[in-house]
Amino acid sequence: MSRIRLTEFGSQTILNAGGRFAGRPAAAQDVDGNTWIVGRDQSNGLWVTRFDGTARTFDQWTYVGGLAKGDPSVAVASNGVVYYAI
Repeated sequence: MSRIRLTEFGSQTILNAGGRFAGRPAAAQDVDGNTWIVGRDQSNGLWVTRFDGTARTFDQWTYVGGLAKGDPSVAVASNGVVYYAI
């Protein structure tokens, strides 16, 4: 199980998103500089959170369901819609 942490280029500060995940998470940035992260838990369910690039804080993890194997992927469209797949 792995935890998700984030750092910014040139910074030595590591921000912890919490959670415990199986496999590799996926991340994508939107046009506002927010980072969307999708991870798969030990029961193969998908979870998503957002790192607010301005406030430098994580939202709560949101369970989006599923029963999946493999690593997720995520993309953010220019209109702000977040797409994730596994």
